Amino acid sequence: MSVKIEENAAKGNPLKNGAKNWLLEHLPEEARTQFTNAVVPHTWKKLGALEPWANLTVDHVKEIVDEVFGKGTYQVERKGPWMGLVSFYSSLIRFSPTFCPGERSRSQLPQRFRQKCFQVDSPAY
Repeated sequence: MSVKIEENAAKGNPLKNGAKNWLLEHLPEEARTQFTNAVVPHTWKKLGALEPWANLTVDHVKEIVDEVFGKGTYQVERKGPWMGLVSFYSSLIRFSPTFCPGERSRSQLPQRFRQKCFQVDSPAY
């Protein structure tokens, strides 16, 4: 008995154009800057309102996207780029010991994340 191993020709996810992870390039071009400047800060704010162990749901992300771009402008799906990118940035702020947003964004972070990233006794707070 012999086993034939064939190389998988399709690498990566076809929805992601072969990429392993969702990238900003997978969003519509007109949404990319707003994702970084508005969706990410809204994500941090939403995470701060949830229990520390809770994850963002499709409904949470849809609410954020609708708030930033207008209701129904973009469709948010469980396995789509909006969920993938928001989940990625959520995990960065929650679990990375070294990731902290830039100085410009600190006032938008919920208190528990500001404590991790900045000196809380700073006059800016």
